[in-house]
Amino acid sequence: MTHTSPDLSTIVSTLGSSIFQLRGAYGIETATAFSDTLIVSTAHSIDANEPVVLTTLDGTPIETELLGIDPRLDIAVFRATQGGLSPIQYAEPKAVGEPVFTLGANRDGQGPRISLGVISALGSSWLTRGGARVDAMIDVDAELPWGSSGGPLLDLSGSQLGLNTHALRRGGSTLPNSTLKVAVEQIAKNGSVTPGWLGVRVHQVDLPAEIATAEGQRTGMLVVWRGWRSAARSGDIQVGDILLGVNGQPLTDYATFRAAISGAGGGEVSVRRIRAGEVADQTLTIQGRKARRRTRRSCGSKSRGQRSPARC
Repeated sequence: MTHTSPDLSTIVSTLGSSIFQLRGAYGIETATAFSDTLIVSTAHSIDANEPVVLTTLDGTPIETELLGIDPRLDIAVFRATQGGLSPIQYAEPKAVGEPVFTLGANRDGQGPRISLGVISALGSSWLTRGGARVDAMIDVDAELPWGSSGGPLLDLSGSQLGLNTHALRRGGSTLPNSTLKVAVEQIAKNGSVTPGWLGVRVHQVDLPAEIATAEGQRTGMLVVWRGWRSAARSGDIQVGDILLGVNGQPLTDYATFRAAISGAGGGEVSVRRIRAGEVADQTLTIQGRKARRRTRRSCGSKSRGQRSPARC
């Protein structure tokens, strides 16, 4: 692919001061300036109990502290002690076919590494395997070289369209700026993320035909266990209830259930449920629970060859 304008070499040279190389316990990746004091990268190469080294692209170390991570979105946030960083200007994707490029640290040497491509598809929100909702889908046909996770996806003017990661989807994906901003600001403010916890185990079940027609969904989430000191108990969610929605968002499978509960940590929500064949709405407060700094297991993992009820 050939682009005659603008001059990419000039843009890459200008943006070189905004990205960094990160060396964590599990590999070498890229980090990107988020503000004049904050740096954002991906979480999958980091162990909070092991040293993390951040350097400029010419190898100069920079002093930072890890503020926290969100493993559901594969985000890690650092504060640069000296400040004075140069964040990249944000922009939104324009259309399918728009030329773009990825920018990352060169894990095989000094300097940057880029790959060229186009936006191949744009779509609506989607859920990560950890249950976090991403505001929009940005599919790109550009290669995401190893070591480029934590680096930006950019348009040809040098504006950032999102942050790249290998960990959330096979082949890589891009977190849009809107999702990135909310997660980074929460971590910077609280030192951690606070996904919600209802304190139940649930199974996906088919709804009775008349309720399925009335509600416009075929499935709901049956409560099969409730914790003693839980938001579910405090909010009068009972074993045997079928949960249909949270704040108007349908709960049709475990992914939608986890995303709705996880995104409501510490907040009051309206829950639509079925009890004894009757549909009703009730209000309860979802407890907040700090996310682990490092997690390799997803909720509902197999034990002795069997899949246990999903718990969240």
